[in-house]
Amino acid sequence: MDVLENKKKLLFHIGSLLAVGLLFFVDYRWPFYTELSGAWWYFLAWLVSLILLAILFLNILVRIPKRIDILFSELGSILNLGRIGKGFVHIRNVNFGKVGIVGHIIVGPSGIWVVELKGYGGDISFSGDALTRDGSELKGLIGHMLAQAAIIQNFLRQKIGKQFAVHPVVVVFNANSIIKIDVQPPRGVYVVRSEELSKTVLAGGNVVIDNDTVKIIHGVLKRANLK
Repeated sequence: MDVLENKKKLLFHIGSLLAVGLLFFVDYRWPFYTELSGAWWYFLAWLVSLILLAILFLNILVRIPKRIDILFSELGSILNLGRIGKGFVHIRNVNFGKVGIVGHIIVGPSGIWVVELKGYGGDISFSGDALTRDGSELKGLIGHMLAQAAIIQNFLRQKIGKQFAVHPVVVVFNANSIIKIDVQPPRGVYVVRSEELSKTVLAGGNVVIDNDTVKIIHGVLKRANLK
């Protein structure tokens, strides 16, 4: 989930809170049972509707701080992508056609890193080659990351004429997540917490890319717009 999607969810929660709050006020200020026969069941129906609106209001209210925390955690993770270390550059929103828009690419001496930010909570681990959350497979994520890495690698080979290592990384920024991965899986997709990304990237790839080549790759990716 990207920043825009998180913003939309936050605005939806705030809008829902205001709408339910308004309904509660109207229902409380102008109770509908007074316009009817005054029978006890109309009063009971009004009271139940008031209680349900209050419960819904509180339910939405408690979700907003969590949504704000997720949004700011993701924004913090994005800022960290630009602070990996000397010689590294962060490129955002590169259009690679069929694969779609790659949100984050890091280029530096240790190679090229395609990064996917996820706000997953719960226990994150591998079952064989499948990434799971609380025991349920996160379908399609690993294949998606490998596809992104492959198309970036092929694109750079066509544009620059060189083969570069491209490392896919899933960055989990939710503070409530627990990553239970001791050894990276054979498919080569790193899964790390946000605060561990710099260490992973700095200690990562085997191929050292010089500063001039980093600048060339940076320029090529910035101008990428495959259809």
